[in-house]
Amino acid sequence: KDHVCRFIGCGRNDKFNYVVMQLQGRNLADLRRSQPRGTFSLSTTLRLGRQMLEAIESIHAVGFLHRDIKPSNFAMGRLPSTTHKCFMLDYGLARQYTNSSGEVRPPRAVAGFRGTVRYASINAHRNKEMGRHDDLWSLFYMLVEFTVGQLPWRKIKDKEQVGLIKERYDHRLLLRHMPTDFHIFLDHVSTLDYCTRPNYQSIHSCALHIMRERSITENEPYDWEKGGLEESLASTTTSTPPH
Repeated sequence: KDHVCRFIGCGRNDKFNYVVMQLQGRNLADLRRSQPRGTFSLSTTLRLGRQMLEAIESIHAVGFLHRDIKPSNFAMGRLPSTTHKCFMLDYGLARQYTNSSGEVRPPRAVAGFRGTVRYASINAHRNKEMGRHDDLWSLFYMLVEFTVGQLPWRKIKDKEQVGLIKERYDHRLLLRHMPTDFHIFLDHVSTLDYCTRPNYQSIHSCALHIMRERSITENEPYDWEKGGLEESLASTTTSTPPH
């Protein structure tokens, strides 16, 4: 698939198992931190978001969940032909959610926590079986962090404490400095459960609508290629969230 890192081989020796995958460039966590304000422009965020959504959709389509969606698990290509392409990495926590017939497996009552505390869904914090929507919750948190520069629980390491904050936090407040179309993503993912197939196209359409409104094109340079943010966060504060 276009945005899934190519598998080359695997094996084991007397000390460990190993997987060999295609080498990529810098990951998105490093790239964001390298920006002067620790944020990406809306242009960079939306275009990366669409590619990451495609990667997530493509592994879901073959029956797998990633379960650790976060910026350091996506990297830009390192070849001249792939420097604008974003690749999903690290399948160490991946799990098959379908059976041999392609049906969704029954959820376990208690599954144990999987993922990274900052980006984990509320379901993950509750030790519930994770589904396709949980990968999308992590993507949502990533896109907020890319645009705003931080999440409210960024400095807290305790898993239980972060879970409680997420449960009590009005997630619409995360979007107060973002285009109103992001509410479509939040509203949709909030309605999903373990068995429901997400409407990936609806989320893609939301991103495309913002891009059209703001005349963002696919071939623009990314922020790290420009040496500075062309479109600052201030330009996104004119939007007011719906009541």
